[in-house]
Amino acid sequence: EVHHSPALELVSPLRPSASNVLLSYPGSGQHLTRIMLEILSGKPVRDVNELSRGTGSNPFCSCFGASGLSALKHVQCFGSPIAWASHLEDYGKFVDMHSVNALVLVIRDYRALIARASRAGRVEGFLPSFFYDYLSLLDSFDRFRGSKLLIHFEDLVAEQKDKDTGSVIASKLAKLLRIADVEGAVARWRKEGGGLFKQLSEVCGSQTALCSHYCINFARSQVNNRDRDTGPGENHLVESTVTRFHAMMCPTSVGEEELLPGAHRLAQKYLVRYGWNTERSCQTSGNHQDSSR
Repeated sequence: EVHHSPALELVSPLRPSASNVLLSYPGSGQHLTRIMLEILSGKPVRDVNELSRGTGSNPFCSCFGASGLSALKHVQCFGSPIAWASHLEDYGKFVDMHSVNALVLVIRDYRALIARASRAGRVEGFLPSFFYDYLSLLDSFDRFRGSKLLIHFEDLVAEQKDKDTGSVIASKLAKLLRIADVEGAVARWRKEGGGLFKQLSEVCGSQTALCSHYCINFARSQVNNRDRDTGPGENHLVESTVTRFHAMMCPTSVGEEELLPGAHRLAQKYLVRYGWNTERSCQTSGNHQDSSR
């Protein structure tokens, strides 16, 4: 186990090279993707903060594999990782950007994430940082010129529950990350992935502190899968916040500084699926432009 050392803060971060990187905004399915990668590859997925912050290594396999989750028992938990995971768009501070092999971004409907914040009672003051973090991850993905894959959270959850068709994302990941024996890896995911939520529920229901952090996040994810469904009172707050979010992505007036350069282009390229429409979204958000800046 790696323990925190003040000395680590005085030197340049220890940065993995020739790595695969997994990015997502919190609450967008990173845990499920990490488990999928460990099942597919037989290797751990680790956190980019481990070496620079001295937080220690605790991949899913070292927790759930030792706790009865059969799907992870084949993983060589202390071997070289298949990927390094982060919620940070500036992940280049923690890995060698010049040698990244592949980049994976898991993205979720922004309306669902705003509803998630609303249910946690923290939507007020949430929008500016959310806007920057969410769009910056998209910008980082868009700028990356190597091999990359965009995964939608909604597809990830749907495929995980469907044993017949639930291997499209797994197959893409296995090929992108050059996992040996792609067909065998995907077959293993098809076998283990379908009952994964049930197995996690059972393990977490009788779990010690070893997996407590992951179990808490798993429990939240089961509630937050329904985050697009909101009650009448909450819906007004969520929709109002979404409108403000749209306003922040709309083209600005000539000579006016953009909140995030290229945000409108990123929205048009990546967020149409989630309801973004430049003409409609910017027209309805026009009255919110001033309050969003």
